[in-house]
Amino acid sequence: MRYERRKATDGRLKNFLENCKTEPAMYRTGTEQLLDWVFFTKVGDIPPPPLPPIPPAELSRIGEILDTVNEPGDDDDETVAERKKIVDNAKTVLKEYLAEGGTVQDFLDHYLNELTLAHQKKDVASVAIQEVIRFGDATQAVLFIEEVNRQLEQEGINPVELTDVQKEELADGVTKP
Repeated sequence: MRYERRKATDGRLKNFLENCKTEPAMYRTGTEQLLDWVFFTKVGDIPPPPLPPIPPAELSRIGEILDTVNEPGDDDDETVAERKKIVDNAKTVLKEYLAEGGTVQDFLDHYLNELTLAHQKKDVASVAIQEVIRFGDATQAVLFIEEVNRQLEQEGINPVELTDVQKEELADGVTKP
């Protein structure tokens, strides 16, 4: 009886695996995937979650991983090819950082901290914009929004996007008292 149940489970698993369509991985290692995540997160848009650690097996061969170039594949579009190029550049910077005595985790923590600070700046800007729309003159609000978004963009942070309601309030010149 026990054997029959296992056999049925094995058949379902085999059927499931045969019907799965998997995409090929963009990168060969978890380290490269982490670098992609860090360098392609939309700056300021979401608070970044904690990063998983570099797989221990990869830490022992980090030099080899950092020396490997991610050549674009035949099926890679321009976006994927550009991402691979930027990850390769990040690997070069990480390699230099390690040569100066830094650690992989410190490198990643630094960029994670930068993403967190960017999110906090954008969050503060978003609240300020909301207050100006709510309590200010529509013309002043538009000028304020343009200036805040210009400053965010200068720091590499995505601009604050207005909701449809905020856009309507500004277009109508209506602000709430």
